Amino acid sequence: MELISVIVPVYNVAGYLSRCLESIAAQTYSSLEVFVVDDGSTDGSGEICDDFARRDVRFRVFHQENRGLSAARNVALSRFRGEYACFVDGDDFLDPEMIARLHARVREGYDLAMTGFRREEEGGRQGRGPAAVQGTAPLVLPGRECVKELLGGRLHYEMGFVWNKIYPRRLLEGIWFYDIYSMEDAPFNLRVFLRAKNMIYDPEPLYHYVSRPGSILQSYPPRYFHARLTGYDRMLGDIPAGETALRGLMLQKIFNPQVLSWVDGLKGTQYGRASKALARELLRRHGREYLGMRTIPFRERIANLVFWTVPVVRKLVGEGR
Repeated sequence: MELISVIVPVYNVAGYLSRCLESIAAQTYSSLEVFVVDDGSTDGSGEICDDFARRDVRFRVFHQENRGLSAARNVALSRFRGEYACFVDGDDFLDPEMIARLHARVREGYDLAMTGFRREEEGGRQGRGPAAVQGTAPLVLPGRECVKELLGGRLHYEMGFVWNKIYPRRLLEGIWFYDIYSMEDAPFNLRVFLRAKNMIYDPEPLYHYVSRPGSILQSYPPRYFHARLTGYDRMLGDIPAGETALRGLMLQKIFNPQVLSWVDGLKGTQYGRASKALARELLRRHGREYLGMRTIPFRERIANLVFWTVPVVRKLVGEGR
């Protein structure tokens, strides 16, 4: 059996962590090495990790000072030995056959495999992830189509995460998570998808994403919106100049009026000046490229650039909502 590395970043999720690690230990695919990176937890999560390592030799625990999710994942990426890698967040959990199903898919000849996910709410409520694909039939996508879906297709939500996929080692060489507060997954996946020939998507929800109070995607602090703008900038920089259609999709995301609304909304916060400066720099570096992007309707380009460059227009639009 091929060795699969499972990478689990952990930070203050003691109330959820045992269920997560138990679900990994109970996988029907047993040839695993599990890298659990305790990112400076202060709630006893580190002790739970150590206990699992004592009980199951497949678990390896690394403790570090708090440096963020990206740094925790990168520690494992620099050490993993498997032919494939999977990511699991420390507050989520897996169906027992998830890794076996993903591995079987890539063994059929696909570069990447992705599964559906189920949202777990507080109080035991469940909800399936975005029903972008109806039914249970697998869907095969070329690598460039994966990029297009990530940048705004019907599967952009599923494509944006790393925890519902399996990655071959050969596609991960030299790729790391950017050190940003949130939205680390999408830039990582973009670079992987640009290397991949294809992906198979099995929409059956085998990953359980736990929606808990206090998580970044539940609280949306000001730092989150600044990180998104930073992530967009990194993603555009990772798309080669010759990929006109893909750069057009990314430029549409950047120059969407909603993005500048985030920046305006950060005024008065500690991220206000930095976000405004980054927005100005994006306009300076890429405004002309966006204006000349013929894959985007001319009126849309003009309207969005006016919104970005004329503050009174933004004010009038905001008052009219």
